[in-house]
Amino acid sequence: MAQIKAMMNQLDNGDLNGLGSDDMFSLGNKVGDRVSRYGQPDVIWENKETGGKVFVGCHTSASDLNVLGENEITHIVNTQGMDSENYHEKNEKFTYLRFSIGNHYSSPFDLNTNEGILRFMNPLWTFLE
Repeated sequence: MAQIKAMMNQLDNGDLNGLGSDDMFSLGNKVGDRVSRYGQPDVIWENKETGGKVFVGCHTSASDLNVLGENEITHIVNTQGMDSENYHEKNEKFTYLRFSIGNHYSSPFDLNTNEGILRFMNPLWTFLE
């Protein structure tokens, strides 16, 4: 998370030196490599000081109150389309971010640049912080 914040600070200061495509896509690769096939969310990052975790899962794990409770998941990012369900949106225990990754096709940012990718992803990074 600190690395993402540092990249966003660089972007806000107009300094794109040292931000390569490896930086932009390394988190995505970690996520893609670790997604569970069996509906159980996988930890992709853990804060060693607070114990806070970032999980990646599928709609099965997002819909299962037992899975969410067992993993102490309270904040959920829905990356599907705008018509997909936030399964527990009315439950005050959960906070949702709808971040439809498919919207990259209509993004106002140039996603062929590091700056464009960072700006497109900013709502996600902000939510995760």
